[in-house]
Amino acid sequence: MKYLFLSITLFISGSVLAQKPSIMTVPADIYLNKNGYTTEVSLGGGGSQTVPDYEALFLNDRYARTMITAISSAFQDADYPLTDFEAQLKRLQSRSVEMSVSDRQSQQSVRDMILSQAKADIILDVDFFVESQMGAPSISFTINAIDSYTSMAIASLTQTGLPGGGTPMSTLVKEAVVQNMPLFEQKLINHFMDIKENGRSGIIEITLSEDAPFDLEEYVGEGDDEDEIGLVIRELIKRNTINNVYRISTSTRTMIIFEDVRVPIYDEEGLPLDVETWANRIIVRTLRRDYNIDVRRESIGLSHVRLIIMGDR
Repeated sequence: MKYLFLSITLFISGSVLAQKPSIMTVPADIYLNKNGYTTEVSLGGGGSQTVPDYEALFLNDRYARTMITAISSAFQDADYPLTDFEAQLKRLQSRSVEMSVSDRQSQQSVRDMILSQAKADIILDVDFFVESQMGAPSISFTINAIDSYTSMAIASLTQTGLPGGGTPMSTLVKEAVVQNMPLFEQKLINHFMDIKENGRSGIIEITLSEDAPFDLEEYVGEGDDEDEIGLVIRELIKRNTINNVYRISTSTRTMIIFEDVRVPIYDEEGLPLDVETWANRIIVRTLRRDYNIDVRRESIGLSHVRLIIMGDR
């Protein structure tokens, strides 16, 4: 009897763990901006843009490293799958030469590229400040849980003025997170269960290159399979979204924009699935294989992809 009870307990524990989203703790842009961890990058068309400098943050800010480690540790103890942001940053930097010679177009920020690479379900966006009280450090922090694919806010946790009192800052932060975990965690689980059941919302733009020899009303296929390119794409999206959920916000001869496209969060092998990968497997491959149409794609964040129809292959 006790073995049966143990088996049931292990099964329930495993089921709960399988239902937990993967987590990555990330320094908030507002923290980097107000503390000067930014750099200027040149834009392709001239001019420059201020972007976060994560490398400088991790090299110089011991408080930030302590915060991220303490918060991650609290969620790791609660059996959440974790992805390390700094490790993903180093991995991205090691690929910089490969990326610089690639002809793949991307409109992603460094943060988006890290999220796309890591494929964490939820990011914990951390902002904080440290001040001195009677010679000891005091810290206040805010954690915003955000769906990393859609930027949807899920939950927020704020702790103000944790006194030092000789206790290590990492311990104070971790204890504060654990104390506030029940309600915060329930919101994470509820959100994750919803997207598992109803899919994650994405945007897919279909457009034409400037020199495409036809438009989206061109007929392709043969016999009963013959139809307009735009209608072929609509049918592919309809058949492969969860509960056939999507909506069209723009539809012309040269452009169709599908919004709220409900994409499964896992593929057939149980691996994390983003909108770009889904669109490539469902739309791009089909158009190339069945209709001999050349399609390129651009990433615009984790849940937004643009498919550009070039013409015949």
